[in-house]
Amino acid sequence: MSSHTSLARGSTMGLIALVLMPVLVITAEMTWRSSQQEQQILNQLGFGGMTGWQFLKGNGGIQWKVSEEGYYWLREVDLNARTAITAGVIEGSFVAQAAWFVDCAPGTNIATTVLDDDGQNFLLVCDESDSGSFLRATSFWQEYSLNDPPTWATDFDGFTVDKDFGDWDWGPAKRYITLSRAQTPEDNF
Repeated sequence: MSSHTSLARGSTMGLIALVLMPVLVITAEMTWRSSQQEQQILNQLGFGGMTGWQFLKGNGGIQWKVSEEGYYWLREVDLNARTAITAGVIEGSFVAQAAWFVDCAPGTNIATTVLDDDGQNFLLVCDESDSGSFLRATSFWQEYSLNDPPTWATDFDGFTVDKDFGDWDWGPAKRYITLSRAQTPEDNF
C-alpha cells in the first residue's frame, strides 16, 4: 500500500509541476514584457536628453511639457527613426522644430537647397544634448489657429518633415494659453 501511496504522491507532484510550469513561464514573460514597456516609456519621455515631458494621454503618443519660460509644448518621438518633432506657440507665433539624432559637429550649420520665405537657403543646425548630436530645423507660422493648426511638409535634402499638427490634441494647450492671459482687475486700468 505504501508503494501505491508514494506512486500517487509522485503523480500528484508531477501533475502540480505540469500545471505550475506554464503559469510560472507566463508570469515571467509578462513581468519581462512589463519591464520592457516601462523602459520604452522612459526612453520616449527622456528622448534626446530632454526632461519634464509627460504623455498627453495614457502611456504613449504625443507628449507635453511647460518650459521654464512658461511656454506649452507638444512633441512626438519616433525612437526607431531617432527623431522628435516639437511644436508650440511663442509670442503669438506657431513654432515647430524637427530634430534628427545623427552624427554631426555641434555648432555647425548645413545650408540646404530649400529656400525660406526670404529666398535664403534653409539651414539645418547641429546641436548637442546629453544623448548626442542632432540636426534641427525650425519653422514659424505668423498666421495660424490652434483650431486649425498648420501642416509642415518639407524635405531638407533627405531630412524630411511631414507632420499635420491638426492631428494633435491642442485642447490643453489652448486652455493653458488662455489661463496664462489672466489679469487682476488692477491690471485692466
